[in-house]
Amino acid sequence: MANLITKFLEPMVAALKLFESDSSTISTVYSHFKKLMNKVSKISCNFSDNVQQLIQKQWEYSYHPVMMVAYMLDPRFLEESEDADIEAVGYTEFTEFTNKRFGQEESIKLFAELVTFRQKNSPYDNETIWLSSSVLSSSVWW
Repeated sequence: MANLITKFLEPMVAALKLFESDSSTISTVYSHFKKLMNKVSKISCNFSDNVQQLIQKQWEYSYHPVMMVAYMLDPRFLEESEDADIEAVGYTEFTEFTNKRFGQEESIKLFAELVTFRQKNSPYDNETIWLSSSVLSSSVWW
């Protein structure tokens, strides 16, 4: 039983340490939460569904569409976020949020800029800029 509890607590403690750190960004919160849910979902026991539901409930309470956008804009997660489900959900949440917040005309401009960035089209087509993302923190890179 202690081994089982450790399996649940280790990824949670790692996530909490990250979330509490000074170097945590919104994009890392999204990425690590998804990894936490994935790890917890692989643990099989008679109460694993309850633990997953509690984590999901906390996520739903904390989540904001800006987290998804930050994740999609973070160069460290660009390839990871190209997963078909993540990208589709991200684009949907982005357009819903920007339509509500800024109106459709501005939302179209913002969406076009997001797609241009993610596809590394001009003015984001400079290889040096993208390579520098591996040596700079996200907050400095931006």
